[in-house]
Amino acid sequence: MAQVLFFFTSSFPFGSGETFIENEIPFLSDAFDRIIIISNDTISPQTRTIPQNVLCERVSYELPKTQKLLSILGVFSKTFWQEIYIIKKVYRKPITFLQIKTALQTLRKGYYIGKAVKKIIYTYSIETDSRYLYSYWTNDMAFVNAYISSQILVQALFSRAHRWDVYFEVNDAHYLPYRKYILHNSQGIFFISQRGKEYYNQLFSELQKKNRISYLGVSQQQKLECRLNNFKRVVSCSNIIPIKQLHIIVQALSQIETSNIEWIHFGDGPLMEELQEEISRLLFHK
Repeated sequence: MAQVLFFFTSSFPFGSGETFIENEIPFLSDAFDRIIIISNDTISPQTRTIPQNVLCERVSYELPKTQKLLSILGVFSKTFWQEIYIIKKVYRKPITFLQIKTALQTLRKGYYIGKAVKKIIYTYSIETDSRYLYSYWTNDMAFVNAYISSQILVQALFSRAHRWDVYFEVNDAHYLPYRKYILHNSQGIFFISQRGKEYYNQLFSELQKKNRISYLGVSQQQKLECRLNNFKRVVSCSNIIPIKQLHIIVQALSQIETSNIEWIHFGDGPLMEELQEEISRLLFHK
């Protein structure tokens, strides 16, 4: 009997996203006999190396146009109407067309993408294997796993939750579909922050035992001695996007009356040019 992990990612090991998985995958490789990564990236070339007992499959995250049209059939599903009830009772906000559309299309993914996922599971495992389903995001793939869990023999299924897949208010629809369904039909959600866990504890207090924390991190690095020659060095590392608020670092440095501070930032993003302009205006011309 083999221990087989089916690991659902947005891109890894393709593209450049989900860099923290690079630190996690060696531990997963040691814990399982075989790992099947199911990536939603169907285009990018493979850019990261993976252990020998790890294989990759690709499944698109999006529904074809025909399947989007067929999602209307979800109105005949008990699961859909239970979700509508939850939206009204738990979120206590008027139901919008966008929320209904999102709920219907996510439900359709459970049926359509679920068939592709089950085919992969049957290809790489047998009934006597211990199957584990792990979604790196609490997104529609986490719902797909929960949806098919009653149709196949699974030892456990769980997901991580970061930010956009946690907080309803940061999404266009102010809604994330089937979160209670995912919690109820899985062994739990692992949040990367205490705040995320508390947010779901308030929404779904009756299921809060399934809300857990698993921080992201990197391998312990060797400590290096560094002589700064009277310089104070500020180091930051992130994408240059609004949520990271790097402009606050620039504003803080502009308030310090000294020139022996060096700021090093690791990362890039769509706000790079805007950040450079603010640096030039506040730091180089003060």
